[in-house]
Amino acid sequence: MLSAEELAAWKERNHWIAVPGPEMRRGIEAEKRLAPEAATFDDRMNAVLLKHANVPYGLAGQMVMSDYWQVLDVAANSVEQAAYPGTADARKRYAIGLRGCTRDLQGGGDNGGRAMQRAIGTLKLSLKDGTLGLWSSCQELIDFVGMQSNGKSQPVDEVSSDAWHFIWDYAVVSRLRQVLPQRFAGVPDYRPYRADENGCILDDRGQTLAWTWDGKGSGMLNGEACLNLSAGSALKQLLTETGMDQVYERKDWADTYRDTPEYRAAKSRMADIERGTGAVACEAMAEFLEKDLRFRHPRHIAPIKWEEMDDDAFERFVFNLVSNVPSYTNVRWLTQTRAPDRGRDLSANRTSDDPITGRRELRIIFQCKHWLSHSIGIKEITVITHQMDLWSPPPLDELVIVTSGRFATDAVQWIEKHNFERKNPRIVMCPNSQLESLASA
Repeated sequence: MLSAEELAAWKERNHWIAVPGPEMRRGIEAEKRLAPEAATFDDRMNAVLLKHANVPYGLAGQMVMSDYWQVLDVAANSVEQAAYPGTADARKRYAIGLRGCTRDLQGGGDNGGRAMQRAIGTLKLSLKDGTLGLWSSCQELIDFVGMQSNGKSQPVDEVSSDAWHFIWDYAVVSRLRQVLPQRFAGVPDYRPYRADENGCILDDRGQTLAWTWDGKGSGMLNGEACLNLSAGSALKQLLTETGMDQVYERKDWADTYRDTPEYRAAKSRMADIERGTGAVACEAMAEFLEKDLRFRHPRHIAPIKWEEMDDDAFERFVFNLVSNVPSYTNVRWLTQTRAPDRGRDLSANRTSDDPITGRRELRIIFQCKHWLSHSIGIKEITVITHQMDLWSPPPLDELVIVTSGRFATDAVQWIEKHNFERKNPRIVMCPNSQLESLASA
């Protein structure tokens, strides 16, 4: 294990091209101890980066300086924590690195840009070794953003630096806001577009946009280049708050407006918001790592076009839905739609098996209400409950009120009180959202 002095020399050796002779010698000795099997400097660096930062062997000499620094910062944390890629301790190593980025972003100054580079580097490394559970891999994240026009994936190693910042702003921050919303409470969101839970890019009006990779590391949003538009759009929104957006629209604004106090204030505020959001995102990602959380894709629930159904089609939809549930038997459509049927539309038996009390058959009545213009209120509930006495014998165990709309507050309160007092039959509310969830299962 390295001493603190040796570690400091190693980090210094790998962050700067030229260092004083004694420190360089200590750094070289540290490298030798980290990779004793390597003979040359290049071999040592490749071996160290492979062992402590999961960088493929031979890639060190091909890296640009900014990427090189990102990896070395993470590698240094790896050495300090004795945490290697793919191990349980790797989560702690990445979390420490991200919290360092948080501090630099909160501090402002010139360190903010370097901190974001390190954060993106940590994101890539933690996804590559499977430590970060936001996505299963770097490639899944890239595919989550979009595909090439020919349907093929964009190779991860060819994604540009600007594109990675776009991925961070739109995909990573969106998912972190989704899984850890408490972290982002009170953090303004000025992004011109974001991602929903299914990976679709949305504009500020909720309209879906399509990102297409060009196969060269960049891409187009709805057929237009957009990597440099994010800042302009966010800045424009801030300028609108100052009432100066009309000046922004003028053709000569670049000559007349950039030197105004309003523009400088908006630009400064935008930078503060970007750094603040980045700091919160780094902290949220660190929490995700430390708790070893794993993102679970929510089941997609497709909306149903209720307005295209008439009353008969709605009752048939409910009949088919209940008939396909294994625990329901003897499902019957009792009467014609809108017939004076005393409120009964469908009936069924539900089997309940208990190892002690044995099998029990419950009698269920379904009342269908295809109402789109208003919710089911206390008046309708009162009418239905007055009809329940006419439905026996045999005794009724549950009444399910199914609607293509929703329930009014007074109806919900009445039903909850009815069930709390254990009155028979038990009343179950089934609004449109539950029907859509059942239909999507």
